[in-house]
Amino acid sequence: RLTPGPPYSVQGYVLGIAEVPFGLYMVVSWLCQAPWAVGFIVLGQGLRGAGATRLSLIVSIAAGFFVRLAVTWWATHGLALGIAGVWWGSTADWVVRAAVLVPLWWSGGWMPRAPKSPSHGDSLAPCRT
Repeated sequence: RLTPGPPYSVQGYVLGIAEVPFGLYMVVSWLCQAPWAVGFIVLGQGLRGAGATRLSLIVSIAAGFFVRLAVTWWATHGLALGIAGVWWGSTADWVVRAAVLVPLWWSGGWMPRAPKSPSHGDSLAPCRT
């Protein structure tokens, strides 16, 4: 079965010993790694760094509780995948987190709005006294 079972640091050795073709190994690794990198590291931390910490927190908590726990429970108990079901739950969390954060990032709705200019003129003009 194609599961991201062992940790990434061990996965290369295990799949090499099992003589899994390199192309298949790369496809499976990429499908698991890309959503994690986009959703968790790039956009999640980028939004936090830009000041949208509440939005990043809400998406992280919602994806963690509602997606990761539900898919993990279903995969481990319903499908009887065991520990591989935990990895499928984590991967589902990363995919959903990336799918939610990409449109939020591109919409720009998370950006702080510029303050309105004072009524007496351009706020960037030098003061004349």
